[in-house]
Amino acid sequence: MTRLQFPQIIDFVNHIPTVSIDPEPRASLSEQWALYNGEYRVHANRFSFGVLHLQSGITSTGAREAAKLVSETKSLHVVYSPSLRRERGKFPAAVEQFRTGSSRFDSYREYLRSFLRDELEGYTDYLRSKAKTDYVEPQVATPSGFSRKIPNPIENFLTDSDTSATEHEGMLGVLLAAPGQGKTYMSEKALIITPTKPQLSAEA
Repeated sequence: MTRLQFPQIIDFVNHIPTVSIDPEPRASLSEQWALYNGEYRVHANRFSFGVLHLQSGITSTGAREAAKLVSETKSLHVVYSPSLRRERGKFPAAVEQFRTGSSRFDSYREYLRSFLRDELEGYTDYLRSKAKTDYVEPQVATPSGFSRKIPNPIENFLTDSDTSATEHEGMLGVLLAAPGQGKTYMSEKALIITPTKPQLSAEA
């Protein structure tokens, strides 16, 4: 399996409308560190931050140079190469010094997960805001030939583990109904329960 690289993280983050990280570092030291400019966009407001990428070859001398450069950065995200984390979560002194004073101190995986979590939480909050107090579950005909509404077959499809799928296969559910019957609302309501499994298609 190919290891995740920091440019791939930047590419993913730049697909989020409210965040932007310049893919070209404004300063760097070969195989030791790179400093990027980032920006949060909230309506008409802009909030700048820096992203310091600590690479596997960082030395004490290189770390001191980076520390001087970021000393005036108000909001600093420090993202370190996984190889820098030693046994029991300890770091070399050259890396440990950046933990204090930084807004974030994350591995590649942790940094990427934080953006994924923020996006999913924002989406599920949006879905919850659309909840209807007078909604009544409809009868749904399933492939087995039975009709039922509680438990909702759509929610069951999204929450039940698929024992027949292999590692590289998934499942697709198709919800069929006439226009105006509530397909979209039912699908969104079900996704609130399992926002990480949106394998559902609502069709007229």
